[in-house]
Amino acid sequence: MLGFTRLEIGSTGISLQVWLILREFAQGLVNIPLQTLALSVVSNRAMARASSLVSVTRVVFGAVGVSALTTYLTQQATAHANDAVAALHTNPPTGIAASCVAAGRNASALKVCIGQLVAIMALNDTFMLVLILCAICAALALFVGRDPAIILPENPGWSGMSPVSRKVLIPTPRISPGYVRAKPSALKIPRSLHTPL
Repeated sequence: MLGFTRLEIGSTGISLQVWLILREFAQGLVNIPLQTLALSVVSNRAMARASSLVSVTRVVFGAVGVSALTTYLTQQATAHANDAVAALHTNPPTGIAASCVAAGRNASALKVCIGQLVAIMALNDTFMLVLILCAICAALALFVGRDPAIILPENPGWSGMSPVSRKVLIPTPRISPGYVRAKPSALKIPRSLHTPL
């Protein structure tokens, strides 16, 4: 993520390729284990609902995050554009206005130059915000304790297995074929089978 905070007008896709590969590698290391952990405590009966809820939650919060970051990007671009216009009216021009004036005094060339620099600066600010938020989340993740639902007592036969694997292998009482466990209140005899006394 650090490479995205130092974008320049001359940045190319090749110069960002290493950072893109690292970002996708990190997402793969985080997303799949996180989904596995979230669904490991769900019963088989509720698995369909839980997995769809996890998918919907990921999509919704992804959309909320993109819209929030787009809003921040737009605000930063507007702020940098206002600063550039104000800097054009100083003598000598300062900041990004000075670098654009050095390139040429043509009005259309100034507009293109300032637009490019403003967009780059706004992108750098937005990626810096994302980097800070990711660092905060990573620090908070270090302090989160283990989930008590997946921590089981140690069994000598299960050494070397993860708590999630141990949870799947918990022995359950055997029921003879033909018998079904049910609560007494759940056993209702249809009216047609009642015999008069």
